[in-house]
Amino acid sequence: MQVAIPAAMADCHILLEKPLATHMAEALPLKTVTDKTHVQVLSAFQFRFHPGLIKIKELLDTGMLGRVLRADCCWGEYLPGWHPWEDYRSGYSARSDLGGGVVRSLCHPLDYLRWLMGEVCSVQATIAKRSNLEIDVEDDADILIHFQNESIANLHLDYYRQPPKHTLEICGTEGVITWNNDDGAARLYTTSEKSWQIFHVPAEFDRNTMFLDEMRHFIEVVREKTVPICSLEDGLKTQMLIDAVYASANKNQPVPIGEVPS
Repeated sequence: MQVAIPAAMADCHILLEKPLATHMAEALPLKTVTDKTHVQVLSAFQFRFHPGLIKIKELLDTGMLGRVLRADCCWGEYLPGWHPWEDYRSGYSARSDLGGGVVRSLCHPLDYLRWLMGEVCSVQATIAKRSNLEIDVEDDADILIHFQNESIANLHLDYYRQPPKHTLEICGTEGVITWNNDDGAARLYTTSEKSWQIFHVPAEFDRNTMFLDEMRHFIEVVREKTVPICSLEDGLKTQMLIDAVYASANKNQPVPIGEVPS
């Protein structure tokens, strides 16, 4: 925010890293500025640019699953393996004073589940430090998300899983969609066909492709040829979910999700 707010005041369009801030209260002043200056903010949730998830969004929007009932999502990775060339204990993800913790560091599913499933009405969460990692933040989170359309999602995040796992399954009245970050493909099973369809990612796709596509999109935003597909309001809604996860874990009860203040 120390960089983004002055940039917005200088009429700069902004590509803003996620999460936007440590807490919602820190991020809201940026919205106050952008409401006055009308600059555009692209919240940097790069999984919005993953071709497998884009295909899932398309399948859901066309009603291939019927009424969506639930989703199960898991993302676990071994924190010391993220940047093996540096001491994992010194990075922001491992330190409470730098806004670390698995919920903030791996908050992408909180964004893409809302993008795919719809607006959230409440969350209930358990977070803990379970492993032997030398960190002072949570390395384990289990989050139950209730959506306004009455579907639910179970989301698990951790810092200790070896090998890594990042998967998604969405179940509806007419079938199932699955996704695995290992190969990136979306897989659709429909009760009408009783068979699987596989939607592979392009042969040239790799992890960096998402960042390149995100940057190309941002350049088009700067040129005022389009608007952000993951806006500041999207980023604020994810920030609100992050805050609600911590509040729910502290209170040991569900926490309702409000609206982004106007």
